[in-house]
Amino acid sequence: MSERFDLRPLVRGLRDGLRLRRAQAQDEKPDRWTRVILFGIPAAVLIVMIAFRVELTKADQLLAGAALLSAALIGAFAQIVTWRERILRRNREVERIKVRALNEAGAHVLVSLVMSVVVTVAVFVLANLTLDCSPLYVHIIAWALSGISAASFAYVALSLVIVANLLWDAFEREEQDIIDENPPQFPPGK
Repeated sequence: MSERFDLRPLVRGLRDGLRLRRAQAQDEKPDRWTRVILFGIPAAVLIVMIAFRVELTKADQLLAGAALLSAALIGAFAQIVTWRERILRRNREVERIKVRALNEAGAHVLVSLVMSVVVTVAVFVLANLTLDCSPLYVHIIAWALSGISAASFAYVALSLVIVANLLWDAFEREEQDIIDENPPQFPPGK
């Protein structure tokens, strides 16, 4: 397989990022609960959607939502890359925690972008299915695509919660570092 289509490095980056944060990288243990939630909830959504034979109608609206989500994720990734580059330029030991957090956020955003493409393709096919008086296999395809779409949206939503949390932590650490480097000068008290 061409390296350009190999998603294993991206998945490895995501897996390596899902760790409990410590000052030293060697001390970081896998964050099992986050992994269970991040992958378990979408899997449960997929199973429930197929088990209850849910067919998403109005797929055109879902397609527009997936396209907007993809654009937002690309913008978020650009912001993360810029922030990471600025931190790496400082070349300080303390910054490694922030860089690891931003690497994880970048991996989440990129995997979410791939999932958004999956949603877009699934919803596009779903929007073009004719479900009125269709044979059973068409309905089975609709159930599967509906489940894949809902599960992918659930994954992206959970990932965005994680990314928002990571970025907020990095933002607060950045603010604290700036204050530590340049303490505010207050006029002498009376």
